[in-house]
Amino acid sequence: MRHFILLLMVYICFNAFGCKASEECTWIGVGGKDVTISDVDNCKSEIKNLSLADFSKLISWAIVTKNMEFIDLLIHTSEKQLIDANRIAAVDFTFLVLDSGTNSVDMLKRLEFERIDTVKALLNGKNLAYFAIETNAEELINYLVASPKYLSIVKQDINVLAAGASGNKRILEKLVDMDLNINTTDDKGCNVLDYAIARNNRQIKNYLTSRYKSIKPHCSVK
Repeated sequence: MRHFILLLMVYICFNAFGCKASEECTWIGVGGKDVTISDVDNCKSEIKNLSLADFSKLISWAIVTKNMEFIDLLIHTSEKQLIDANRIAAVDFTFLVLDSGTNSVDMLKRLEFERIDTVKALLNGKNLAYFAIETNAEELINYLVASPKYLSIVKQDINVLAAGASGNKRILEKLVDMDLNINTTDDKGCNVLDYAIARNNRQIKNYLTSRYKSIKPHCSVK
């Protein structure tokens, strides 16, 4: 996940958005976390003239800044709807939420408000719930579990493997209580114990070997 975020940031920072911004508005093309509200005010025309593709890149970067006020201001200034950008960058928006730390739930709610289809977003064939579990984003996980619209992606058996990788016993137990299959495997036949061993998660390993005697190591997870 981090690798994906880094690649995205490099892409944003080295692409000048294909627009001819004035010198004081070069931040639109290079990003940076020191942009102020006055910077946005001074660059209204440049922001309004962004293509949807360039606007989506700007919003993706703004999500990384973790600043909700900044995102709202950009949307208002651009006079564009985020639902239009969704056709281009819904995956970027959805998975950058995970890099928002303690702001992740608020960020997700903002995307929901803009009608971004966060449920259908996939990265390498895996959904938001999987990566939230794998990265141990417990506040976000609790929100997903409590939201009926996300139950379809939370209750996918593959999330058990993510829990094994996370090392969070509470999350794993919560998934098991939701009737997810503890014996599920990935396309290589690796199970939850394999994932726990790969990440050196001893608590999960001990929990699995003591409670589920039938689960044995099958393969090496990379």
